[in-house]
Amino acid sequence: MKADFEFSLAAAMKLAWAIEQSLFSGSELSELLVSKLMSNLVTISSIVPSSSYNNQETSNQQQFVEAACFHSSNSLLDLNWAWLDVLKATIPHLDQYMLRVKIAPFVCSRGGLKESITSRINGTILLGAISQCLHFESNEDVAQNLFYTSKCLCQDVSSDVRSSMASQIPSLVSAPGITEKARLGVFQDLAELMRDEQAKVKIAAMETFSGLVDIIPKSIKLEKVLMNQKKSLRDGEENEIMNFIRYFG
Repeated sequence: MKADFEFSLAAAMKLAWAIEQSLFSGSELSELLVSKLMSNLVTISSIVPSSSYNNQETSNQQQFVEAACFHSSNSLLDLNWAWLDVLKATIPHLDQYMLRVKIAPFVCSRGGLKESITSRINGTILLGAISQCLHFESNEDVAQNLFYTSKCLCQDVSSDVRSSMASQIPSLVSAPGITEKARLGVFQDLAELMRDEQAKVKIAAMETFSGLVDIIPKSIKLEKVLMNQKKSLRDGEENEIMNFIRYFG
């Protein structure tokens, strides 16, 4: 079992390198690898224990079972990230047809709550990757599905998923052909993440906000963000004050 794991991890790392070096053509990737990569991710992400994360979304009995195999969860996560990197490296080499009919539906399918936490986090990362490659202006129906998935992931029950989605927002708002209406909707989702009850989600959202502050509409900065920050400062929450100083001076 250990040998199989190490072989799969090494194979993923070497394959990602080969793709990044353009050793495969787009058609070769489409014909030989894409379906296999997606299948690998579905399988691996489904067996990563939820105990790998802070969220407690399982029953006590399930948590007990997962705790018994906790030592393997980091290895499974490493394997998941390795194969995710392969698919991320593949996306820029695919044509618009493959992005539209293969990758986009797969990304959207990762956003459902029936998926594991790892699968949903994969969805956030792949959403950021495809957003930089798909021409939204000529794929409006696909773009709408992706934006809907983005909103669902921003509202996910797992703080790990929400914080991951917050980090992908820069890729989403800079997508080629994105409409101003769609961009505004994403900025509004970001503002909501900055009011999240979980500190790590707020921090991820603030980091994103600070990087995008020059292009975020004034109305959102004033009404959605600064008013909320003022409230937190008035309440005297020390961690909120430190975060405010860190990101806004």
